[in-house]
Amino acid sequence: VFDYSVTKDPFFWCLYVIKYGKHKYDSLNNKLLEEENNEKFNHIFNKINKLDDIPGLKDFLKINKITKTTIKNDLTESTTYTGKTSYKLAKVMCFLYNINIIVIENKTYFKVLVNTELDNSDDIDNSDDIDNLNEENSKVTDLVTELVTNYNQITITENNEYVVTFNLTENSVKNITENYYEIDSFDKKIKGIGYYKVNELTEIANKLGINTSIKKKKQDLYNEIKIELKEE
Repeated sequence: VFDYSVTKDPFFWCLYVIKYGKHKYDSLNNKLLEEENNEKFNHIFNKINKLDDIPGLKDFLKINKITKTTIKNDLTESTTYTGKTSYKLAKVMCFLYNINIIVIENKTYFKVLVNTELDNSDDIDNSDDIDNLNEENSKVTDLVTELVTNYNQITITENNEYVVTFNLTENSVKNITENYYEIDSFDKKIKGIGYYKVNELTEIANKLGINTSIKKKKQDLYNEIKIELKEE
């Protein structure tokens, strides 16, 4: 569990622990800030500078519509200004760390799946949602040098704590994709009203626990969703 009483950037430390393990984090003691700056600049920043030397990184940035300049700026801001890892920076870190994550807050989720090869066990039902995850990330699969076969969950609680759950089962992934509303970033959880059809808004509302048994105007339904997402 990470919160702002321990570090100014709990999101970063969740990714760090998923990559290196809790034992390495525990060994840092009072050197968290030193290790954070070292990791961000000596590991991530230097790799961004050597973009062409890292197999697949340039293509990964292109697929995710992320520029080299954006990541450099986000890295600088995360250490000097905001103190927080942005979601674009998190995507790049996941590629460099070769990890898959699903971030949950309330009834919404944000995913970064570097590789979605799953263990097709006979006792697990591969849902259409998981198939969609595989298809969506198929371009990325060949960009990494080592296959990633597991998912890690980061849950942001109501108390703004960040909780890491390692090695999700396929059933857990299925539950999330079927029952939670997927967003591209927690910075902007919903697009403009013109982007959606009424049935799409209804599906989002259902996942957020909004009553849709009574017929509502599109604008009213959209407004309720924005309120639930705290996007007023």
